[in-house]
Amino acid sequence: MKPRALSPSLQLSDYYALDGLNSLGSQTMATGIYFWTVHEFGFGPVENLLMGTLTGFLYIVFSFTGGRLSERFDRTWLLVAAFVGMSSSLTGLMLHPARWAVFALGGLYTVFVSFTWPAIEAELVQAPGRLSMPVRLGLYNVVWAWTAVLSVYAGGLLLGRDPDLLLWAAAAVPLVQIAWIGLRFRIRAQNGRTAKIHAHHVCGLLDWYAGARGFPAVLLWILEQGRNSPSCVALVGVENSVLSRLYRRVVHRVLHDAANGLGVLRQISRSRGFQSFLA
Repeated sequence: MKPRALSPSLQLSDYYALDGLNSLGSQTMATGIYFWTVHEFGFGPVENLLMGTLTGFLYIVFSFTGGRLSERFDRTWLLVAAFVGMSSSLTGLMLHPARWAVFALGGLYTVFVSFTWPAIEAELVQAPGRLSMPVRLGLYNVVWAWTAVLSVYAGGLLLGRDPDLLLWAAAAVPLVQIAWIGLRFRIRAQNGRTAKIHAHHVCGLLDWYAGARGFPAVLLWILEQGRNSPSCVALVGVENSVLSRLYRRVVHRVLHDAANGLGVLRQISRSRGFQSFLA
């Protein structure tokens, strides 16, 4: 069976946004789950090692499956389904905490995460735009790496308040990604372009899920206003012109910081103290 020729459904900047959010949520889960299990169940090194081994194995195996799925199906719907699965897994774990659920639902979350990265990478490479392939892939790595670092700091702040907040935050991030996709298709529909996914379908799914799980009412209010009022779309800052300017500024800032960081690492590697340490 030959791969289907699928064209990206969103703009290039949207996939960088999904890239960063995906790294932020999944890394918050990947690093925070070990602190949460110690706090909640008193897990020791052996139990956490077993959990890390299980999730690592599942990620390796199902990443190949995710790649095949991204070749066969509409990647936007695949991402939406995976985001729902990620949030559902962590929500189930928080609502019914148990030792077995840590392994079962934690593993299930990892499976859904492994479906997202191949789809995001494929869409990012094929999305229309002026950026060359090396630049696209370079920015992709810069975005996920910097948001992964941010997740460590954010996770530390949440851990200091309540370890449960770590996993609740990780469960909320996929819902933000679904909302982003829904609002972007809403904008496309308003601009007279045909979308593969209609915003009210995606937002309706998020409405049902958020209502069923008791997420903050303000999220539902934003979705409802975004469905009925174009002004709310501009209010939350997803208008095309605003996104374009913001995207250019963020990329410029990230590249500038990355260059400074590389310069610092180069100076450290050349220092006598570092070389004597290696010797």
